[in-house]
Amino acid sequence: MVALYEALKCLKNKGIQLPVIPDFASNNAHMFYLVCNSLEQRTALIEHLKNDNIQAVFHYLSLNKSPYYQQSIADLII
Repeated sequence: MVALYEALKCLKNKGIQLPVIPDFASNNAHMFYLVCNSLEQRTALIEHLKNDNIQAVFHYLSLNKSPYYQQSIADLII
């Protein structure tokens, strides 16, 4: 994981967030995640990786952007 993190550290300059693992914890090596600033940035990154035969997928929608959460908040406000 350290080698991968070091190889991708340059993405920070493009505003892409890399995993943060506190000193008291370890990574389970299940996945290496990146957080992009926009759908366009994420799409471009996935396409770039695909061109280098690296499979990348997105897994989760942020809770605050999910339809369920949006409706739940709307229900609480009304």
